[in-house]
Formats: sequence, C-alpha cells, structure tokens
Amino acid sequence: MSPLNVSRIAVAFLLVGNVLVSAPRAVGGDNYAFLVAVGDYDVKQFKPLAYTRNDVLEFAKALTDSGFKSENIVLMHDVLKTLKSQRYLPQAEKIRKEFDLLLSGVDEGDSVIVAFAGHGVQFEGDDRNFFCPVDADLEEPKRQSLISLKEIYTKLEECPADRKLLLVDACRNDPLSKLARSREKVKLNSVTRPQIEPVPKGIVALFSCSAGQESYEWPDLEHGVFFQQILTGWKGAADTGDQELSLDELVAYTRKNTQTFARLKLGAIQTPQMKGEFNGTWVLRKLGIPSTLASSIGMKLTLIPAGEFWMGSPDSDEDAHGAEKPQHRVKITKPFYLGIHEVTRGQFAKFVADTGYKTEAEADGKGGSGYNESTGGLELSKPKYNWKNTGFTQTDEHPVVNVTWNDAVKFCEWLSRKEKVEYRLPTEAEWEYACRGGMDTRYSFGDDAEGLIRVANMADATAKSMWGKSITEEKGFLKGSDGFAFTAPAGRYPANPFGLHDMHGNVCEWCSDSREKYGSALRIDPVIDPQVIPSDEIRAVRGGNWNGWPEHARSASRLQPQTLWAGYPPRKSVRLDGLGFRVLSTPTSAY
Repeated sequence: MSPLNVSRIAVAFLLVGNVLVSAPRAVGGDNYAFLVAVGDYDVKQFKPLAYTRNDVLEFAKALTDSGFKSENIVLMHDVLKTLKSQRYLPQAEKIRKEFDLLLSGVDEGDSVIVAFAGHGVQFEGDDRNFFCPVDADLEEPKRQSLISLKEIYTKLEECPADRKLLLVDACRNDPLSKLARSREKVKLNSVTRPQIEPVPKGIVALFSCSAGQESYEWPDLEHGVFFQQILTGWKGAADTGDQELSLDELVAYTRKNTQTFARLKLGAIQTPQMKGEFNGTWVLRKLGIPSTLASSIGMKLTLIPAGEFWMGSPDSDEDAHGAEKPQHRVKITKPFYLGIHEVTRGQFAKFVADTGYKTEAEADGKGGSGYNESTGGLELSKPKYNWKNTGFTQTDEHPVVNVTWNDAVKFCEWLSRKEKVEYRLPTEAEWEYACRGGMDTRYSFGDDAEGLIRVANMADATAKSMWGKSITEEKGFLKGSDGFAFTAPAGRYPANPFGLHDMHGNVCEWCSDSREKYGSALRIDPVIDPQVIPSDEIRAVRGGNWNGWPEHARSASRLQPQTLWAGYPPRKSVRLDGLGFRVLSTPTSAY
C-alpha cells in the first residue's frame, strides 16, 4: 500500500522536566500537556488530513499511562461529536487562550508537553513557520488565524519549566486543496522541509526529517511514520534495558526506525534531525511494566515476575516418574505475560472467522475425541469430533479443545499479526514456574490432592457417574465433586498465587518446546531460561484435565508419551477433547 498523497505538517512541541514518570520525581513538580490536533480543514483552503489526530490522541493516552493526571492534560481537536466542549475547538484564538491558561500554572520543576498536529506553512520572504488551526486563512494579512512557531518559542522561553524538547513532525507536500482560492494569491516556500528558524537557547529540537526531505504518513500505521516511532519508543521500545527512557535513547530509536521504515516501505529517505543540545542525561520516564495485558479479542494476560524455582519432582514424591527427575534449580530471568486461563472457544472462533482456518481434525478428516452420549463413553479418533463438536456441551466461554500443537501455533501467529505484539506458547519451564505460583509443594495450594476439588476441574464423583464406566481404572477419581463432568467455563475456579486459573485442571496445555529428559544441562546451577529445541514431532504437554487423575495435575507432572491417552504420545498433530492451550507474551513485545 502506498502512502496517502496528502499535505501534512504535524508540529509537536515537547517541554520536559527532569522525569516524566508515574513514580516520584527526583525534583518535585507536576506534569502538564497541551495537545492540539486538526484534520478536518475547510476544503476550500487545505487538503484534509488522515492521521494527525491519531498521533496526538494516542500520545495523550501514552502520557496518561506514564503518570500524567487527566486534569493536567488539555486536548483540543476537531471531531465535534467527541469534543469535550466547544471551548476546545482548535481555532487560533482559543488555542492561544488555552495555552496561556495552562502555562500560567506551571512552576519551576514542572514539565509541560505541547503538541500540535496538522498543516503547517511557510511563506516566501518570511522566515517564520506557522501551524494552521481549523480556522486558518492564508489570505489574512496579519496572519492572526495562524499560530507562529516564534510565538510558541517565546512562551516556552518564558515558561519556568526546567527543560524543553521540541518535536516537529512535518510533511511538507503542497498543503492547498485543488479548490483553494489562495493558490494563485499566496506563495508558499518549498514543499520539502526548509531551513528551520533558529531554535532558542534552552530548547532541544528533533525534527521528523532533514532539510530538503519530506515526512510521510502510512495507512497501515494510521500515524505519521516519525510520530509512530516516537509513540512506540515512548512506550518502552527505545529503552536499552535499564527500565529508564532517556532523551538520547528516544532520539536514537526514532532516527533509526524512521529511516528504516521509510527506506523499506516507501523507497524514500526520511532522516530525523536534532538541533540544540543539553548537557547531562534526561530521564524522560521510568518504564513501569503494566501488571496486565488485554487483547482486542477479549484475552487477558497477567504479568509473571522473574524468579527462581525448583523444577521437577523430588525423590520423595511417589507419583513422580523418571522424566520429572532430577529436581533442579531454574532461573527465569525476565518477566512475562501469561493468559489468565486457556484460550476459549469464542476466542478461537474469531481466529477461524478472520482467516478461514481449518483445524487439522477438520482438514485431514480424522477428527478428534469426544463423548458419545448414547453409549456413555469417551471415544478417540472419530471424524465427527473437532473443536466445534466434542459430544458434550460447550459455550464460547469454555476452553477450546481438539486442537493440535500446529493449530495452537497458527493461532499465536495470527494474534501476533493482528495485535502487532508477539504471542507464543510457553516453554515447559515457564509453564511450571507459573503453575507453582511461588510454591514448592505438589500443587500451588499444598500437597492434598482432594484440595483440587476447590481449585480445579478434574475427574470427580460427578464425572464417574456419567462416563466412568468407559474408564477401566477408577482409583483416580476424586471423592468430591467440582461441579462439572466435562470442561468448565475458563476461569471458573479460584486463581493460583500468580493470578492464573485452571493450571491444574480443566484441559491439558501445549507447550512450545520438546519433551525430553532434563539432561546434562542440569550441571549448571541454576539452569537459565531452559528451552528444549524440538528434535522430533513430540511436544511437551502440561497440566491436568477434566478427565485426568490428581497425579497428572501436579505442578511438576510431565505426562509420559507411552501412557498418555491410551498410547497417544503428544505429537504435534495430536488432537484430544482434554487438550488445549494458553498463550504467552513478553513485556518487550507487549509494551
């Protein structure tokens, strides 16, 4: 898709204090923001703009997420149906009045962000640059309907806030519409970026492109290319690892990624340019990692902290087998987000509706497993069973089952593309660490298997009465009843200490790596972020399920391929009515 052929000068001014953070600042002070977006211009004057308002509106949200109080943010835009008040319609005199009101309350130590997004012009013979409000009139001789950068500079110089950073996102294509009556009367400067008037002392300026270049928009981003990098960098991508975003990091990130995007997507050169300088390091914000993550399909993930744990089973566990030993120390070095419960049928249905995907149970005609009500038994490998039909009642809130490892990976790839955030299956180590919730007992709540009745959907008395006759070994049924003979709605039972539901039961879950012996790597203490690179078709499966025994639900349990589901090893293509998955994302990709 080619960039929109529209005129755009988005001008953003950023006046920053020592630290823009939600945590306490090193120097006392408040954070303020003055944000103006114009896109719906008079077509007899200017071309309409597509994404300038997106730039500023999302920037406002990013600032709020950074700790700005909503009452300290003035937002002016021209979408009348969502405008807070006519007072905030971005006309020239209203902009001046609201800007003066905001700055009148700013003190030393405070920080102020001022952002303008819209058309900009420069007239021949006039070294001033102007921002065009919604009521801009190019023929008006005194140019009072335009906002001069010089008047903004003056107000910023007089402002007592500590430090000042000017951002200018300018796309200097011809801003005039074909209907513009001013086209023959007004002579504008070059359509590419001209030399910018001198930046006053005390202000560092970062421009979206260098002199003689153009600044671009891109429909897939729904933002200007430069401003998209500012937004992404501000949210954390520019940080090099110390959880503090500095001005140097933001500038370097924005320059590199704007250049790369323009080269690859546009076949053009767009090189952000910085003017002015500042001695020392500016920490723009502390990067707090959100405790939760939500997707557009209703999926919720919770942050699992980094830490160490004992992986596997001790020799004292009589239910453990060789594949769970030796118990060894593992260190998870980075926090990650994990779905609070398994992927549901409703969420999987959105994937299918969006892509037309056919699960392997449907595509190869072999089907999956399910419950035969007429015989009262459980069946394997029947064409009639798939993720939409299990033989027992499921709603959109129930975990999706009869999906293979391959199906689960395809879902993750789709969601990653859709959300522009990486989603994947957890490794075995990540899964067990999350399941334990900081505990070293058999289960996240202790060692008593009957306690599963309170927190998990397992084979219980209710299940035994309905389909128990199809199971030859009855010793594993829990004595109590958890309320469900088959799958339960995801998240129905209490969460573990990490806020995760259904880790011990409901459905078993695919992991990303291969199920192999813990091996020689255990000579390292602790083992760092272990991941077994798959060498064959076998994949790890973790957790108990609605028709499983208590020993299968232990945090350390590794289901044995030779006995799993009547001889079904967990190959990538296995599909069963007690097997689903949950997804993982990382803070680096998600925030």
